[in-house]
Amino acid sequence: MFRNPGLGAGVLAHGTYTAAQIRLPSPDLIKCDVDKFDGFLNREIKTIFEELGLPRAGRDCGNIDPSEVSLQTICSDRRELDEIVFTVLGLTGQEQLEVYRAVAQLARDRLARAASTK
Repeated sequence: MFRNPGLGAGVLAHGTYTAAQIRLPSPDLIKCDVDKFDGFLNREIKTIFEELGLPRAGRDCGNIDPSEVSLQTICSDRRELDEIVFTVLGLTGQEQLEVYRAVAQLARDRLARAASTK
């Protein structure tokens, strides 16, 4: 990460001189028709749990079990978009599933922690 360390409070500044140093994947690695994602971009946003095929979280998130996430339960348009990123990253199907389950676990833990402090 290129940043100006003198800003404080974790604020990052990026100037045009740093833009050339930021490493980005080559667009040539991404082979897709972006128009097919119009439906995804214009649909109602769901909770992360619903995107992954889990129920909407209850107050304490006790009804959320990340191990129930499978590649088949994930919203198909979400999965199609994510697959592009995962392919560029070189992740296997099992590794992709582990990412989804870890995201569900992190979200569940965070929401449960927030509910416990009220």
